[in-house]
Amino acid sequence: MFEKNLTIITDKKFKTKNEVISYLANLNNQNVIVPSDYEKDVLERESVVSTYIGFGVAIPHAKSYSLKSPFVIYAKFTEGVKWDESDEKVNQVFMIGVPKSENGQDENSRLHLKILSELSKSLMRSAFRDDLIQAKKEEEVFKLLKTIEEGMNL
Repeated sequence: MFEKNLTIITDKKFKTKNEVISYLANLNNQNVIVPSDYEKDVLERESVVSTYIGFGVAIPHAKSYSLKSPFVIYAKFTEGVKWDESDEKVNQVFMIGVPKSENGQDENSRLHLKILSELSKSLMRSAFRDDLIQAKKEEEVFKLLKTIEEGMNL
């Protein structure tokens, strides 16, 4: 679910949350069949309610027919981006993708909720957030993220 190539620390500057979502949706990601469709699904979900959770973190997510398997992209960038009406800017994003099924009630739906739940629990711990902020290399971040996955017993 967490993959090294989907763990990114960048000094790229983004002007809007839509730019961030577009950039992440269009990464070289073997889990995505049609990046533009996945991007559209994430933006559509984001239009329903903001995924900004505080602490400079947003968790945009979507179930999509354009995905092969579940994944989480992590991105940290130096300059924050205004995500919603809040004055606080986002500089860390966890973007979740889970394949959508025809009936909508399947193992992937449960997995989607489990990922959101475990990620939220981890982010509520200030020590975990501090470790993410202090990590300077993608490898350091990846090791932290793998602890979440290990705790999920997948």
